[in-house]
Amino acid sequence: MEADFWEEHKPKFLKQNPSQTTPIVGEPPPRKPYIEEDPYPAVPAELKSLRQWVVWKRKLRDGKLTKVPFQVNSKAAATDDPTTWTDYRTVVAHQHHFDGIGVVFTTNDSLCGIDLDDCLDEHRKLKPWAVPIVEHLKHVSYGEVSPSGGGIKFWTRAKLPDWINTGTNVNISDGKIEIYDKKRYFTVTGMGKGEIREGHPQIDWLLQEYIEPRRKLQQKPATSRKAIPQNNLKTADEVTHHIQQSKQSHKFDALMRGDITGYGSQSEADIALCSVIAFWTQDSTVIDAIFRQSQLYRDKWDKRHRTDGATYGEMTIEKALSGQREVYKPQSKRNTRKSRRYKKRKRFQWVK
Repeated sequence: MEADFWEEHKPKFLKQNPSQTTPIVGEPPPRKPYIEEDPYPAVPAELKSLRQWVVWKRKLRDGKLTKVPFQVNSKAAATDDPTTWTDYRTVVAHQHHFDGIGVVFTTNDSLCGIDLDDCLDEHRKLKPWAVPIVEHLKHVSYGEVSPSGGGIKFWTRAKLPDWINTGTNVNISDGKIEIYDKKRYFTVTGMGKGEIREGHPQIDWLLQEYIEPRRKLQQKPATSRKAIPQNNLKTADEVTHHIQQSKQSHKFDALMRGDITGYGSQSEADIALCSVIAFWTQDSTVIDAIFRQSQLYRDKWDKRHRTDGATYGEMTIEKALSGQREVYKPQSKRNTRKSRRYKKRKRFQWVK
């Protein structure tokens, strides 16, 4: 295959005049004048029919340009808040005030997005690592070149497995693969072609061949300390029962009642409660379930607080687990009997 996605997928209306220069990869494309007619004829009608559109601007965050989503009234937009989205016609009508438009992935649609970052070289040719991926996706998706000119985004119909959560990304060769089906948005340029079709087999192949193997290799421990062993407390009820029978019961019960006396803020109390639970179990799902039963639980727990989509609750649990130096280690009956025999011998050791 001629690995030239740009020329193969570039619609006729996007062909440049000879006098125009090709944008350099990595530089923002020149802003186009606003026109009355639909400026994105290549974008599938399925996307245009959604009320999940936002506009975006480039903002400098931590020394890096980031594409931040906005509402057309210039207020911040959020990928987990439908009240901050609008329809396609509205974003097109206001796009000249922003750097571009984009569409959000949600649990209510059947869409899955694949972003091949840095997959095109300076001549807009596909890099070798991206060729098999494009071959698998191009017949079941709409694909377009990203605003930088160096990547390609695809939309297809598929649902990701639960272990992906709100999405994942892995580094591969000199590029990166990102895949999402909710709580994310993709910029839309219209520089592409294709139709959105059923893509479950292709997504399963992509996960098996690229995402899952590299994801396991790239996972890092929460701290540089030796990994904390897992214990055998499996349910929220088991964990709660053990805590209430321990020396931590007073602190645990107070926090569960919402008593934050002695803490500088409720956020500190949140971490304290999660830390108590984390001593007894390192299962984040169980920690989350117990916390939700406490009076400390509030709407903030489920609000996104990080650019990768992590919620305040997920970040709090993550911090509690990373700060845990030791965990509950239940003794086996065999060890208990052995310990008793040793203590009995030691008690009468002085007798001659």
